[in-house]
Amino acid sequence: MSEGFPMLSPQEEYTSLLKMKPELIYRVQLLTLFLINCAGALSISFSVFDAARKLNMIFVYNGLLSSMMVILFLMKRFIVNSKIQNRAYIVFTLIIIVLIQFLSMEYSIVISMTFLSSMVMLVYIHFNKRFVYIATLLYLGIVLYHLISMPVITVRLSYSYYISSFFVIIIAFSVSHMGITLFKKYEDLLFRKIKTTTEQMDEIKSLNLKTNKALQILESIFEASHDGIVDIEQSHGTVNMSSRSCEILAFQCSGLDTLELELSTHLEAGKKSEFFHRWEELKSRGGKSYSRECYYHHPDERKRLKFNILAYTSSEDESRHILLVVKDITNEDDQAEKIYKSAYEDSLTGLMNRQALVEYIEKHREKYFISCVAILDIDNFRFINDSFGYEIGDRLLQEIGKRMVGHEIPFVKAAARLSSNDFALYLDTVVDEDQLYARIQNDYSQYILDDIEIKLNFSVGIAYFSDSEANADGLIKKAEIAMYKAKERGKKGVCVFSDDLNNEMIRHLDIMNELEDAISHHEFYLNYQPKIDTRTDRIIGFEALIRWQSPRLGFVPPDEFIQLAEQSGLIHLIGEFVIRESCQFLKRIMADYGFIEDFRISVNVSAVQLLNSSFYSSFFSILDEAAVPPEMIGLEVTETAVMENKAYVCNQLEKFRAKGVRIYLDDFGTGYSSLNYLTMLPIDILKIDKSFVDNITNKNREYQVVKLILSLASVFSLTTIAEGVETKDQLDILQSLDCHIVQGYYFSKPLIEVDGYKMVLERNPL
Repeated sequence: MSEGFPMLSPQEEYTSLLKMKPELIYRVQLLTLFLINCAGALSISFSVFDAARKLNMIFVYNGLLSSMMVILFLMKRFIVNSKIQNRAYIVFTLIIIVLIQFLSMEYSIVISMTFLSSMVMLVYIHFNKRFVYIATLLYLGIVLYHLISMPVITVRLSYSYYISSFFVIIIAFSVSHMGITLFKKYEDLLFRKIKTTTEQMDEIKSLNLKTNKALQILESIFEASHDGIVDIEQSHGTVNMSSRSCEILAFQCSGLDTLELELSTHLEAGKKSEFFHRWEELKSRGGKSYSRECYYHHPDERKRLKFNILAYTSSEDESRHILLVVKDITNEDDQAEKIYKSAYEDSLTGLMNRQALVEYIEKHREKYFISCVAILDIDNFRFINDSFGYEIGDRLLQEIGKRMVGHEIPFVKAAARLSSNDFALYLDTVVDEDQLYARIQNDYSQYILDDIEIKLNFSVGIAYFSDSEANADGLIKKAEIAMYKAKERGKKGVCVFSDDLNNEMIRHLDIMNELEDAISHHEFYLNYQPKIDTRTDRIIGFEALIRWQSPRLGFVPPDEFIQLAEQSGLIHLIGEFVIRESCQFLKRIMADYGFIEDFRISVNVSAVQLLNSSFYSSFFSILDEAAVPPEMIGLEVTETAVMENKAYVCNQLEKFRAKGVRIYLDDFGTGYSSLNYLTMLPIDILKIDKSFVDNITNKNREYQVVKLILSLASVFSLTTIAEGVETKDQLDILQSLDCHIVQGYYFSKPLIEVDGYKMVLERNPL
């Protein structure tokens, strides 16, 4: 609104307009009195009366009119307008009319007063139409009364008065009617405008409340935000800093120059130029926001900060602002580094982990024309942990990692630790596997830790990228397959992945796919290898051997599926099947022979079974179900199985022995085979491996080993059983060495249950 015209509220404007109504009435009253005065004076002037009479009548007439105008002025000036006063004034006027009507002999004066009072009443009634009509009829009635009651000459003399008063009353009536109509329309328009304005004001108030609430929220966010916020008004250079920004930047200021000086002092030198270049661009031209991470140097510490800068224009006063948001990401960087290390770095050695190696190979494989992965597995690493402790084992792995970090072997581009004792090397060339293995043995095999000299052997698998479609993870898996093959061949060697190995892998997959169904479809069965006491020629038991005849794969040898069953966990179901079937065979024998002392069927158990906490309870549950005494069953374990977790396995075996179950140590002489193990392991029977029996007739090294095993067994009061006896010469030599319990093809191949029972009947007559 222009200067000089104060802005009014809708209520004030409405009140002002209402105050104008009495003012308008007052002005119309005065105008009417003035017109009546003029009309009356003219009427008297043209009347037939003499001059003295005319002058007297004009004087009285004007005096009365002036008196009425004075009364109006006084009411306007000193009396507050109200309905009671208005009605009192009208009554007072009517009383005057009546008194003049009956007391005055001057009919012209009576007529003038009647006319005057009627006009005043017509105008002073607040433009009420109904009262206008009533007052007009009243006046016309008075005029008619005068026409009837006054003499004829008086009527003649008063024609001019009647004519004048008639026209004036028409004018007054028209003015009143127009005023009433116009004022009503104006009043309606005014009220509509006031209503609209009031609604708009209510809406503005609501918006103001919302705006104030939003401003309060923004102010709270400004102060409570974890990020520091700095708002700069450019034209005056004023700076508003949140408490968090002061904490992060370690200073507080209210001026733009001071802010820029402080930032220039503490920002990282290498990023300072770019930061202020973009800062000035945003100050001068606005545009896109700017974001940058950099170090912020402070005498007490160095922080890693993230700056976000944007320019905006205030909608309130069109002022230009710069908003600086600063976030302390020092801890986030540390956390991100920890997360990265946990995701891509081996925590023990600092080498890449499997995922990191896969991504590295995928990233760099196009760079190298030919590349390969070599997987290194430490042979018998569990022996090191058990012998020297896990601390030495971990330190040994760390030392291997340190040597690999240097990539001492040529063409090695990356090294990783894949699992407990498996490492990987990524090479960018074709290698001679024997030379590579020799270099690995030379560089990574010998260590001295706490005066303990440790010499390692590795089983190494190598795989090359064969085509562009191969992926890094697939390459590593192929190298692992080759490594496992190297271990199967006797460890301490190297194997390169080939199509034959690939076919073998496919074969393994087929076996895995069929293995689970084989249990539910009853495709497994048992063969029983007889154990003969050559002194009595009697059968003293059997070794239960699992067999699998698959409808799709045909006959699957145990050495093909047992390891896969252990890996998949199906070995537990297979083991229960073997124990249950063996108990049923024993139950059939006992039905004819009863309990036979020193007669038992032995079943082979793996480390996976022994490490299963439920194996002990399920084993004896099956025996109780079949009513077979524990003394007629035996467990055959290998040295390797025992070494998986020596303390736990030995404890389990002791529990079996306490129940009467005999423990066989299978394939003795092929594993660790030391006096220490013979003293610690809870065993009852030693089984001499077939590999020693095969060449025993030459009386060479194998002969001496068998002789030594028999001597050790005698010292520790252990029974011995020789496996794989196939000739009479082998049997004779074993008997000469006092080994009288044997098993092998010389006496019988593994038999099905029916044939085994027949052999019992033949050699052990009732």
